[in-house]
Amino acid sequence: MSQDKNKSDLNTFKSQHENSDIEKEVEALFSKWKKDDDKIDARRKVEEYMELKRLKEQIGDDLVMDED
Repeated sequence: MSQDKNKSDLNTFKSQHENSDIEKEVEALFSKWKKDDDKIDARRKVEEYMELKRLKEQIGDDLVMDED
C-alpha cells in the first residue's frame, strides 16, 4: 500500500513539474507575442505617420500650384 502511495505521489509531483514547465513555455510565448505585437503596432504607427506626412506635403504642393 505504501508503495502505491509513493508511486502516486511521484506521479503527482511529475505531473505538477511538467505543468509548471508547460506554463513557463506558454508564458514565454505570450511574452514574445506581446513584444511582436508591440513592434507591429510601432511600425504601423510609423507607416501611418509617414503616409500622413506625404499626403500633407502633397496637399501643400497642390495648394502652391493652385495659387499660381
